[in-house]
Formats: sequence, C-alpha cells, structure tokens
Amino acid sequence: MVPPDSSWVWNTAAMASFSCDSPAVVNNGKMCQGDPTSIVFQASGQAECLSSQVDACKFNMHDLEQLDFDVNQIGCKGTWAAPLWMTPDTWKDGPNSGEIDMMENCPYTQVRSNFAGDSAENTQISWTDDPTHDVVGSGDDFQSHTTLRKQAWGDGLMSIFVRTCKQSEVGSDGSCPNDDGQASQHDIYGKNGCSQGNCMYRLVSDLWNGVHGDAGWTGCTAGGNTNYGSQCKFSVTNIKIKGPQFSGSCAALSGGAPTPGPPPPSPAASCDAHPACSGLQGDCCPTGDGVMLGCCGGPSPPPPPPPPSSSCDAHPACQQAGLLGDCCPTSDGVTLGCCSGSYDVVV
Repeated sequence: MVPPDSSWVWNTAAMASFSCDSPAVVNNGKMCQGDPTSIVFQASGQAECLSSQVDACKFNMHDLEQLDFDVNQIGCKGTWAAPLWMTPDTWKDGPNSGEIDMMENCPYTQVRSNFAGDSAENTQISWTDDPTHDVVGSGDDFQSHTTLRKQAWGDGLMSIFVRTCKQSEVGSDGSCPNDDGQASQHDIYGKNGCSQGNCMYRLVSDLWNGVHGDAGWTGCTAGGNTNYGSQCKFSVTNIKIKGPQFSGSCAALSGGAPTPGPPPPSPAASCDAHPACSGLQGDCCPTGDGVMLGCCGGPSPPPPPPPPSSSCDAHPACQQAGLLGDCCPTSDGVTLGCCSGSYDVVV
C-alpha cells in the first residue's frame, strides 16, 4: 500500500454524500504499488465517512460488456463497507435507479451483491450467508474475485449479472463462472439511469461508519447501528473493464498502459536542418528519392580555424627580422614575404 501517484484512476478529492453525512466525507484512499486501478481503505476505529470515485473514467452502460476485480476484505463484519459499486449520473428511485452494488456489506453483517434495494427485477445474493450456494468467505475474512456481465435475459433485454467466487474458481479467462448462482438486475437500459438520464456510469468505493446518513444508511446499518471501534480494511485490485474505449491514465482499466503522447516531430528533410549536411542543397534526410544520406545523423563539422594574426610578432620569420606592427598584411594591405615562414636575413 502506497500513497497515490499520478497514474491513479481514482479521485484524490473528497465528495459529499447523503449516504454518510456526519462527519464530513474524507478521501484518504491509498493504492497498491504498481496497480493504478486499485484502492485501499482502512477504518481508524472512529466515526468516519470514507469514499472515493473514478470521475475521470466514466463510461456509457451501452458500451459495457464485462467488469472484473479482486477484493481482500478483513475485519469488516458489522461495518457498512462497499468496496466497489457503480452509479449512474442520474440517480432516481432506489431499486429502479440502475445502481449496481457489485460488493457491499448491506446489511452490514453480510457481504452481498445488491441493486440499491429489493424489487421484482432485482435478484440479490449474499456471498457469506446464503444457503442456496457455497459461501465465498466471512464478513471478517473475505477474499474473492467478482465478475459483472451485461448479457441478454430470456426476453432479450440486456441485463446485469454479478458473480463473486473464490480465487480457486476463476477460469482460464480470468472470470467467475457464468452460471445460475448470480445476482441479477433485469433490463438495465430500462432503469432510470438510462431511461431518464444519459446512461453514464462511474465507479465508487466507500466505507461508511458515520453517525448519520440517508435511508440507505439506516437500512444497511439496521436502523443506525454503528461500529466505531471498527478496524475494517479492504483493497480492490486488478479492475478490468471490457467494452468502453479508455485513453490516458484510464487505459489502465482496460488492462493496458496509459496512452502515450504524440511522437516527437521527425527532423526536417532539408539539408540545412542537419549540420553535417551543410553545403548540400535541397533535401537530404531523406532526399526526394527517399534516400537517407550519411550526413543526416552525423555530428556537426568542426568549426574553421581562426584566421592567423596580422601582427609581425605572430610570425617567427617576421619577428626574427625585427619587424614591428602588422606584417601579414601590413596596414596598407601588403603581405610581406616573412608571413610564409621563410625570410632571408642579411647579417
């Protein structure tokens, strides 16, 4: 766990929330070294509201095909933690909003996949307490992989299916089984986030252990039960989103490296732009025929030697003749014979 760096896809600023409004929301999230998609939150044992979002990497639900991530959650039974969920820009009417809680301790004694409440179109599953399938872990020791898929319901309407599994159950494609044991939300495009909004979604992670919140806080904490001594901590890692086309730092969510910047401009083809080609005319690097001349990458030619001094003292033969002033040339522009280095001296 390290402080976030510039590659982190999560917000570093805190954003207020109705779900936990006292005390004020704090964003002290950390990242796992080398994983810019990761987020780590740890309770301090005090009343607190911790949260972060991925506002810079929103995506359209129509583009989403699949989302995968890993979670390691320790000591969180009795704390309303929601390691990873997503919300539409337009949130209206709880279970019909289109909110998708891939992993949430709600009620706070269980680890579940929820959809902001019960409805005839939402099938919610507890991954810790549901007798209809094998449990994945406990509220205090929960290590898992989660796969969210958008696929057609029997009636052809695109719907959401969420499966959490043990790491040993992850297939060769890096996903949990696509079986009957999944939480589901029917007709995601018919929910208010898409039918009454722009269908844009963002990821959220939070740990709500405050003293007050909205109806969601009351419901998930069973009427406001708090766990102020909580040492709950969780990490979400290896988030991979299939479908949307991300760029920049958000490309990490697609499993790729950040989009590189534009390449540096290529050197000008003109001979004048390459010192070693000085004296040649036209284009050299390459020529008009596409030939790259040898001087294109070469060093600059050495500077010409400085012109010789005109002083008689600078020329041994002139100095030996006892001449003074300028000799090579004289002030009248005459170059004396001693300038060339040879001079007959009469004795």
